[in-house]
Amino acid sequence: MKGNRIPKDESSVLALAESMARGLQAEGAGLGITGVSGPAMQALIVAYRAAQGAVQRAKQTKHEAKQALQAADAAATVFITNAKKALTFHLGDRWSMA
Repeated sequence: MKGNRIPKDESSVLALAESMARGLQAEGAGLGITGVSGPAMQALIVAYRAAQGAVQRAKQTKHEAKQALQAADAAATVFITNAKKALTFHLGDRWSMA
């Protein structure tokens, strides 16, 4: 079936799904298609888009958290370096059992 290839990109797949939902709504009963109705197909598309929105928001949250972690890590490195210098000044730079 050369003429019925499934599109690769998401927007084309969603456009095809919308077209299928409209076709099911208009002609599904007349053709005897009972597995899924037009409104049910449309509900699936809406649920998919909502899930995609949630995924995108989660990716953004993850990115922001990663940036915050990197900033905190850099600040901690500076703090540890400065603390080490201050302790070395007061306690010396050699290990002692005393």
